[in-house]
Amino acid sequence: MPKGAIICFTGMDGSGKTTHISTLMKELRKKGFRVKYVWCRWVPGFADPFHFLIRKTLGYTAGSYKFFKPLQIVYQFLIILDYSVAIAFKVRLSAIPNDCILLIDRYVYDALADLDFIRFSNSTFFRRLFIMMNPKPDITFLIDVPPDVACSRKNDLQLPQATKYRNIYHKLAKIYRFRTIINMDFSEAHDRILGEVLKIIK
Repeated sequence: MPKGAIICFTGMDGSGKTTHISTLMKELRKKGFRVKYVWCRWVPGFADPFHFLIRKTLGYTAGSYKFFKPLQIVYQFLIILDYSVAIAFKVRLSAIPNDCILLIDRYVYDALADLDFIRFSNSTFFRRLFIMMNPKPDITFLIDVPPDVACSRKNDLQLPQATKYRNIYHKLAKIYRFRTIINMDFSEAHDRILGEVLKIIK
């Protein structure tokens, strides 16, 4: 019987994550696999009101927390709590039954990328705890495109932003050993992704 798996897709906006997930989902279902799509972008819950209060009363941005250790620790704890509660419902419950293949669009790595982008100083301990608190993917694909290509696909994305995000994702890819997929030739990229996934679930 096919086994379940958590397949994660990460990368900046405009890279083509969702398109690849949609195509992969159809392909796997044709082959008889049980597949679910899960969108896991971090949405602040407890952390947002805390940050709003600190910004209104003290005028600090998230990037300023590195100068005020107690604020940084509290904010990091709230981020972990926010994400872990959401993942408990989105991923852990979706993984039932255990032969289900979860295709995750954005995950903890994208939350780390967003925090890095706003210059939120997160410690190695925070990153490890953040990753550890959530289910580990069986494989993570970094869908990668040049910054100008991402900008052409997303009107609200500027070239300097896209360049910075791409550098952040490349750094994360080295740390967490993502499978980097250059998404310039869709068919070639799809075939590689499908081949990697089938090795895991068969």
